[in-house]
Amino acid sequence: MSRIGARELLLGALLVLALVAGGACAPAAARPRAAQSAAADTCDGAAPSYRAEVEPLLKRYCLRCHAEGGDAGEDHDFTRYEVLHAQRTRFRAVIERGAMPPTGLPHPSPEERVRLSRWACLGAPDN
Repeated sequence: MSRIGARELLLGALLVLALVAGGACAPAAARPRAAQSAAADTCDGAAPSYRAEVEPLLKRYCLRCHAEGGDAGEDHDFTRYEVLHAQRTRFRAVIERGAMPPTGLPHPSPEERVRLSRWACLGAPDN
């Protein structure tokens, strides 16, 4: 491989890595800017109440698929607190990326995404 070829290959690999790590492969509509910019601040303050603030959002945006009988219910049944608590790190990452709900379904507002992310970041308490 020539010196120029190796350099181009390295630059191309770095570009692909940066695009994937930055979430550039997700549809633009699935990446709310306000939620992304606020994501770094989500671990501050008190955790939102699971019963009063998180559970209603799960019912509105997640349980169509993430419940028994739903497309993702077998491995990700979010009607069961213990399942959601165990998956809180992945849940937070998906929420912050704007990767869920799928395209065509209602999406949480940026403020709702921050609330969900903060709850997960602060240990996903059953409060």
